Amino acid sequence: MLAHTSGLADENSLAGTAMATTVQVYYILNSSAPFRTHTGLLRKAHCFRSKNGWFFTSEESSFPEAQNLLLQYSCDDEDFLYAAACAQKASPAVRLAYQEIIKARGLEADFKEVCESRDAVIIDYLEFLKKEWSIFPEKYDRVHQHLHGKRNTGELREGLYDLRDCLRIITNNIETEIDQHPEHWRKALSATHSLAPADCLGRMEVLSRLFLKYKETIAPFDSLSWLIFLEERYRNELAEIEAKLTSFRERQNPSISILTETPTLYQSLLHLSLILLGSDTAIVRTVREDPVRVVSWQHADWERKCERADKFSDDDYEGLALALQDFSCFGNLQLTGALLKSQLKALMARLRALAHEIVGPIPTKDDRFSVTANIMTLCSSIGIFAITPLDDELHHKGDYAVILTESPLYRGKDITIDGTKDELNRILAYLELQCDPQKTWMHPMIGWL
Repeated sequence: MLAHTSGLADENSLAGTAMATTVQVYYILNSSAPFRTHTGLLRKAHCFRSKNGWFFTSEESSFPEAQNLLLQYSCDDEDFLYAAACAQKASPAVRLAYQEIIKARGLEADFKEVCESRDAVIIDYLEFLKKEWSIFPEKYDRVHQHLHGKRNTGELREGLYDLRDCLRIITNNIETEIDQHPEHWRKALSATHSLAPADCLGRMEVLSRLFLKYKETIAPFDSLSWLIFLEERYRNELAEIEAKLTSFRERQNPSISILTETPTLYQSLLHLSLILLGSDTAIVRTVREDPVRVVSWQHADWERKCERADKFSDDDYEGLALALQDFSCFGNLQLTGALLKSQLKALMARLRALAHEIVGPIPTKDDRFSVTANIMTLCSSIGIFAITPLDDELHHKGDYAVILTESPLYRGKDITIDGTKDELNRILAYLELQCDPQKTWMHPMIGWL
């Protein structure tokens, strides 16, 4: 299936691209990695242990035995491709670091094959999870009926223990299923697996002990509140499994996926507006109705707002700088109208390059601006502001898929939670990385979960 080649890449041919991203992929052979190194590697943002060694990503290596794979490629191709395929929840910077090496080594076809194999394994695993959870409703309903009806302590105790044992079986079967797969896919399956079964089991263990201790003195409504939580957790878990299955099946049939298309400038701005507005409290969002208003904008509305931003005067930029300078993400900058104008032009150019709307050189962005500051800069140009500053966990957002379906920009598109997160991460990558977006190679199979 794969070419199992090892050896050193030509350092001269790769040195020019080694710093294309701030994050690099490093490799340490098992034979040269002492135990202290193993412990340190586990703290890295993305770490993968193959049969021959360790892969990890970092801006710089603190391990003298580590090799920068873009400069010195001495690992097995198959090991490397498994590591790249399992970088499922890493930041765009991590994924792009792997992509650079894949492109430099000419491994695109092999990588696609590995990703397809990975997706098939995960689809089977998600179907297995659905089947395991199918025994839960009957056990749950039995306990629920006992609490609602005339209480029979013996039958209630039996029902509680039966539900607890059901969750024990589900949890154990999931662990067994993961262990039955090859080691290189266990990390991917563990990342796909949620904490819902263990969470539900833990609560049932506590509830069972409470009932055993207090018997009939435990109030029915106390037990009901615990059970209602279990039901909500179960329903959310099923919904998440279905969403993931849809996402992976879309990848197998890319003609129906929004991920086969590069987001337009207006779609990118819509994503950024929604996560910025989502940083405010619920009451602020409800009263202001901004998400509803923004998502209803037609293509012509976006066009008009972007054209207006293109015509801002120097005084307009000074006014925007004055409005933004008090936010903490701009605290390290002496924000002026001229600086804001330069950054906004560069950011807009990057999003247009992502959408393939422009070709040729683009202005260099100022990397003193954080990704949060970049988002606020872009959104301010179209009249979108937030009261509460954004946090740093941007890559875990993207839970606004339902809102996105209401936008005319996505009419006729099949939108999922995972698809929304992946599209957002592609957009954020162009706001974070120092590399030229027009030279950034994006492989359609790398973005998942």
